Amino acid sequence: MSNIHINTIISGAVGSGRNYLSIIYALSIIDDKSIEDLLKEPSDTIRKRFNELSEEGQIFNCTFSENSVYEDFLEGYIGLDPNGQMLYTNGVLKSVALLAKQNIVGCFIEQMPKKDFQLTFNQLYKAFLEEVKSDKISNFISPNNKKYMVHRVEPRGNFYIRGENSFSTYYISRAELKKVFDNGPEIFNIKHDPKAKTVTGTTLNPEPYEAVYQSLIEFEQMYVNELMQKKNLDTNDIGNFDLTQFSKEIETCCKKYILIIDHMDVDNAAKVFGDAITLLEESRRAGKPEETFIYLPYSKMSFSLPPTLYIIGLIGNENNYSNAGNLALFNNFDIIKVEPNSKDIWINDAESLVDEIDMHKLINIINHRMNILLPQTFTINPFIFKSVKTLDDLKEKFEKRLIPQLERAFAGDLSKLRIVIGKDFIGEKKIDPEIDFIDYEKEMFAIPEREFIITKSALWTKDSFKRIYIS
Repeated sequence: MSNIHINTIISGAVGSGRNYLSIIYALSIIDDKSIEDLLKEPSDTIRKRFNELSEEGQIFNCTFSENSVYEDFLEGYIGLDPNGQMLYTNGVLKSVALLAKQNIVGCFIEQMPKKDFQLTFNQLYKAFLEEVKSDKISNFISPNNKKYMVHRVEPRGNFYIRGENSFSTYYISRAELKKVFDNGPEIFNIKHDPKAKTVTGTTLNPEPYEAVYQSLIEFEQMYVNELMQKKNLDTNDIGNFDLTQFSKEIETCCKKYILIIDHMDVDNAAKVFGDAITLLEESRRAGKPEETFIYLPYSKMSFSLPPTLYIIGLIGNENNYSNAGNLALFNNFDIIKVEPNSKDIWINDAESLVDEIDMHKLINIINHRMNILLPQTFTINPFIFKSVKTLDDLKEKFEKRLIPQLERAFAGDLSKLRIVIGKDFIGEKKIDPEIDFIDYEKEMFAIPEREFIITKSALWTKDSFKRIYIS
């Protein structure tokens, strides 16, 4: 069973295996398998499953850089269409969040006929108000057949109506209308008691509320039918849906979605998240007790993060980060420190022997020396040796993977690489300036007496590798 936190950062130096571990974490979350069991599976099987889930749209990857901005991550402005309407694009976080919420809504709708779920007032009212704003609902009929027209809609969801042939307006409060919705039409019966406070609390004439309530109930049935008939919900449907009824029963039938963010430790990471930082905590996700919304700058839609969206961030050594904004961002995450562990590849000593070469000792001593020369900067990922079975396999990995990586880590300084893996791999060549150069003048140029070179792999023997860890 997976118990990975909804926001997790994997921290480790280059080569620590943090990228592969992010794949393991993603599969653990989606397939509900333990990390220990997944680490035992062949890496080819793991990567194949990861690619399948990525193609199916459950796992997404993005990379932060110094050029990343909020508009790329949440919502960005494109321009105006020929009719003067604003065009905007959805960033990766918004896109994944809407996809996850769409799946939740779909699960909710599928459960409705079986479990007789009722729509909450908040969900219904959001959709109802959109109809009122767009003039699709422009009038309301009271039980006495009096007709009321929409006069003005306010930003917070309250609005005014007026009689069909009258300039007198009536204020319809969202909060008061919710009282009617929660208690049913019987609450209107108290209107004849002069000592009792009316349902609206604002007028002794509840008829306007009766008219709006009647229209809301008629819209509810139509809206439910439309939702249940739709195979693909649009953004408005998803945005209007209230997840306060998100129960454990529905949660088990919903897919989980993963967003993996590489290099989440760039200096501007907090600015890329922007106000979405306030949405990260699990208790603030959609449908949770402390559900929190932000209002996006261009679409003007209210936005929250669904409880089925997991964010996995990849960073280097977290001790390097004193940026106040990033610290506030990281405080919303569990941070897992990754250290290279060859035991993940070879469980016992017998398995780690390749032609009498102890892979445990070989990798551990190289990482030990690298940590002295480049503290917390670079480590060897043991997984690159997972397929090594013979001496020739090991030679190939050293020649094509390990030595090029170490050479880059030392910025081409082979003298340092020599004291890590030895002279059998990093040889030397004498330099005679009088022979190697023309018109050489010793007083003008300081030429080293030797240069270091990578030796031919054909010369590497079993003892060459054993010598690395046997001093």
